[in-house]
Amino acid sequence: MSIYVNQVGYLTDGKKHATISGETSFRIMREDGSCAMSSEDLQPVKLSRDEACDEDVAVIDFSSLKEEGRYYFETESGKSAVFSVSDSVFDNTFRDTMKMFYFQRCGVELPEKYAGKFAHKACHTKDVYELDNPSNIFSCCGGWHDAGDYGRYST
Repeated sequence: MSIYVNQVGYLTDGKKHATISGETSFRIMREDGSCAMSSEDLQPVKLSRDEACDEDVAVIDFSSLKEEGRYYFETESGKSAVFSVSDSVFDNTFRDTMKMFYFQRCGVELPEKYAGKFAHKACHTKDVYELDNPSNIFSCCGGWHDAGDYGRYST
C-alpha cells in the first residue's frame, strides 16, 4: 500500500489530489492527530488497474479540504508524507529552486558563509579524457552535480 501526495503542498482553494494504491479506506489527519476528513466524506473511492506501475490505484480528490494546516493520509497499512494546505505554500518555490542550483554547482568553491553545511572546495577542475580514446582530452569543469553525492555524469 502506498499513498502519494504533493509533499510541497496544496493551495487552500486549489485542486488537491492524492494517489492511493491497494486500499480505499483512509483518513486525512491533522498534524496534531485529529481527523480532518475521511474516505466517507468524499465520493466513493474505486481502485482501477494502472498498468504502468502494475498496481490497483485510485486518485483521491480532496479539494474540499480548505482549512490551512499540515496533514497526512492514514490507512490501516500506514501513513503518507506530511503535506501543507496554505495560500503561501508555493511562496518559496522559486528561491528554493535557485538555491538548489547554487548548492549543486560544480567547479567552483561554495563558501560556508553562503552554502552552510553544503560548503565545499572547487571540484572537478582537472581536464578529462575519453576512456576509449585517452588522447582526446577536454575540459569538463562547471555545470551542476546531478545528485547530492557530487558525482559527475557527463555523457
